[in-house]
Amino acid sequence: MGAWYSLINFTKREQVDLVHLGGVKAREIACTHPAAAIAIWYMLRNRGDQMAFVSDYDVGRTFFGEQITYELLNSLPDRCEETIAHAVESRVVTDHGKIVLDEAEPDLIYRRDVRIDPGDGNLPLVIL
Repeated sequence: MGAWYSLINFTKREQVDLVHLGGVKAREIACTHPAAAIAIWYMLRNRGDQMAFVSDYDVGRTFFGEQITYELLNSLPDRCEETIAHAVESRVVTDHGKIVLDEAEPDLIYRRDVRIDPGDGNLPLVIL
């Protein structure tokens, strides 16, 4: 099983947990457009802050002078919803609510239906 990543902002002592956007492993974050868009949008809005994608496998390691512990990972407030709201306001994504995956725990087991906002359809063409 792969590492479970969260974007940690060490400067503000908060995180962006992408679990409800379908991206927790490195490849999922990179290949799930909404997860990648929200992570990048957060990073752009917090330029200059010390942040990194930290995994559960990083417990015991040091980032920016701070030892990673499970207590730290579990104590940081999640700013994913706020970042989604700002990205919607900025027309980066559109928000179509939640898709409940388990009716027994609808507030815990769900997926956010966030989609890339094509705007007027004239997104810039990027050729690599």
